[in-house]
Amino acid sequence: MRYAKNAATMTGVIGVTASAYAVSGLPVPATTHQVEQRVESVRNSIQTVNLEVIDTQRSVLALRRNVLRSEKYTLSQSLDKSDASTRLALTRRLGEIDDELSEIDKKDSLLLDRMQSIRSAARAPV
Repeated sequence: MRYAKNAATMTGVIGVTASAYAVSGLPVPATTHQVEQRVESVRNSIQTVNLEVIDTQRSVLALRRNVLRSEKYTLSQSLDKSDASTRLALTRRLGEIDDELSEIDKKDSLLLDRMQSIRSAARAPV
């Protein structure tokens, strides 16, 4: 009987301690599986955000590319109707536009490579 009373007392003490711990807001111990699931969830979220950021950067590059192509077309149309000094300035600007367009193409291909590497890393087991 005495052992039963001691066991009941210990169970009560453990229950009160566990309740106080849970109410205090301290972290509850997790299993390794739970931690791995949470890490994987966070990793997937980070990869999704990275892909969205890269996609936004590519959209900005596409808009800039369209603006430059439009400007290039407009300048090339007015090139024949211009005097010599204006033609020289327009020719320089056309060269600058070509340089910017090639730089945009390089940046876009780098962003595509980064997207591919992120996607392939997402498929790879951890």
